[in-house]
Amino acid sequence: MTPEQTDTPVTTLPVADARRTRAEILRRLRAHRRRLGAALLTLLGGTAATLATPPVLGGIVDAVAEGTGRGRVPALGIALVAATAVGAVLAYAGGRMLVALVQEVLAELREDVFETAVHLPVNTLESSGSSDVVSRVTRDVEAVSEAASDVLPEVTNASFTIGLSLVGLAVLDLRLALAGLLCLPVHVYATRQFLRRSHRVYGDIRRLESARGQSVIEAVRGAESIRAYRTQDHHLDDLAERSVRAIERQRDGVGLRNRFTGLLNAAEFLGLAAVLVTGFALFGSGAVTLGAATAAALYFHRLFGPVGALLGSLDDIQRATVGLSRLVGITDLDRHHVRHEEPAQGSGRTDEAQGSGRRPDIDVKGVSYAYDGGRPALREVSLHVPAGTSLALVGASGSGKSTLARLVAGIGTPDRGSVTVGSAEAPDAPAARYLVTQEVHLFGAPWPTT
Repeated sequence: MTPEQTDTPVTTLPVADARRTRAEILRRLRAHRRRLGAALLTLLGGTAATLATPPVLGGIVDAVAEGTGRGRVPALGIALVAATAVGAVLAYAGGRMLVALVQEVLAELREDVFETAVHLPVNTLESSGSSDVVSRVTRDVEAVSEAASDVLPEVTNASFTIGLSLVGLAVLDLRLALAGLLCLPVHVYATRQFLRRSHRVYGDIRRLESARGQSVIEAVRGAESIRAYRTQDHHLDDLAERSVRAIERQRDGVGLRNRFTGLLNAAEFLGLAAVLVTGFALFGSGAVTLGAATAAALYFHRLFGPVGALLGSLDDIQRATVGLSRLVGITDLDRHHVRHEEPAQGSGRTDEAQGSGRRPDIDVKGVSYAYDGGRPALREVSLHVPAGTSLALVGASGSGKSTLARLVAGIGTPDRGSVTVGSAEAPDAPAARYLVTQEVHLFGAPWPTT
């Protein structure tokens, strides 16, 4: 029997691609299509009511310029207040409806993630590191939840505002709308640059944060061994190295956001300047009234907030998209890999031993095992435990005791050799086997009273 001291390599759980994530979210939303349609129509109505403000203000300017303000301004003022109030009420109601729906869908997804995770084989979870699952059901869910509550209503409203504002500019004069579109190439360039780089950056941030969390969890769980072997400095250095990697990648994300914001500001200046110059030229030639030119400038100025909100929220949307991909990746794990232990059917010494309440015999013959192709944790191990007896394995930490117990319990398959429980190979043996992991606990009272 030659055990080897080794560390278990960590492999991450799968991450769904963008197409699969989008298909899964749309599938879940289709189950609530009526509520979704009602929320979107309410938001659209609120946006349309709010966008009545620029033409009303333009009408006030024309009334004053024409000397007819005394009769028209009060009525236009009442219309302005009414449009603002109706728009605010509808926007609030639509936002609440949309948030409630999306949070419900997210709750269903989160429950599916939990259900899939708790039924996964133990070796799958352990090989990926417990921090990977923890980070998905905490930080990723948090990122998606924040985007659903804060960003989604704002983005939806901003999209409606941009579309209806461009329609309003075209109604006033098509040339004013074309002038406003001069900023579009800058917006497209900024967005493409940001999207091309940010998805990879935010994905790296999530993975690095997960690795950092795994280092903390391992250190806490093995604190007694770390102190006993005096490897505190090694573990602190490892944690510091993983933290630095995560922070450096977060700094890359901040740099991306800063460059993106600078390009958005440049696009706003270019577009507003083009609308003002075009409006001045059209008014000078008599093609439009002063009120129409004013309304056009107000329409475009109103786009600053929605465009900034829409494109500025790409940062949060990317984080939420990465989180959704990681959550859907768990739900998409093949269900035939999910292990449901059931009583065995058939005959054999194992069944007889279980039926009589006796423990079956255990045969380990020439077993070698390595975690994910790494250095062997066990090499040519052989032993026999007669039925109804017990065996204690004593050895240094990392010598392979827990690995051997895992193989006997059916968690994993030997690379070479065989493990037989009763008359069946360990992975296929009946489920009356239990593995209790080593956990250190200091009782605060005498054992009989706990």
